[in-house]
Amino acid sequence: MPIIAAFLAVAVVLTTAVIRTNNVTTTSGENIVKPQQAAYYRVKTDQKVVALTFDWSYGTKVAQPVLDILKERNIRCTFFISGPAALKYPEISKRIAAEGHEVASHGHEHVDLDKLPKEKIKENILNAHKNIKEATGKEAKLLRCPNGAWRGAVLEAANEVGYTVIQWDTDSLDWFKDRSSAQIAEKVLKEVHPGDIILMHASDVTDRTPEALPIILDGLEKEGYKIVTVSELLKYGPGTTD
Repeated sequence: MPIIAAFLAVAVVLTTAVIRTNNVTTTSGENIVKPQQAAYYRVKTDQKVVALTFDWSYGTKVAQPVLDILKERNIRCTFFISGPAALKYPEISKRIAAEGHEVASHGHEHVDLDKLPKEKIKENILNAHKNIKEATGKEAKLLRCPNGAWRGAVLEAANEVGYTVIQWDTDSLDWFKDRSSAQIAEKVLKEVHPGDIILMHASDVTDRTPEALPIILDGLEKEGYKIVTVSELLKYGPGTTD
């Protein structure tokens, strides 16, 4: 019996150790972030559910009409906000949060994070975190790296400060100047699939996005897709690159 008791005690200790190494304390004090092997491009699910996401780094000319369209249709999306934009355009930042959209981070300086040392990556993420929280009152927990540069030490650094790194599977290419609104919408509706994370932009340079967005929303509705935030999408299945 003493041998069995000792064996059980060791098993409990080892199990606890495994649990602890698979969890990371977040910036808000929660113990929920697990180390990632890769950034998440999509979610494994057979259900017709997708996350429509917007990167926003500057300007109000596109962000305002995008928010108007989403509000009119009662749709909540995820906005990846850059640290400087959060404070430079407080009316947009506050509106994103007030209208129920998920507040996420697009980093601070728009640089390739995978080219920076680990501590500099953390500094970039935390500077953006501070600005976003000040502007929106929300604690961002998702990070989309500028230019999608998530390799190197980025995943480890992000996870250690409480962030999950999110990519995209369908790129609308709304940032290509030679793309019409019809072409932007057509690309999204052709490539969309269950568990998809769709990339769009709300910065001023993507001036065709407001015209393309209603076409995309109509098409998704026609195909029976439900639009949710990225965090909501991650409840439908594991985040994956496959």
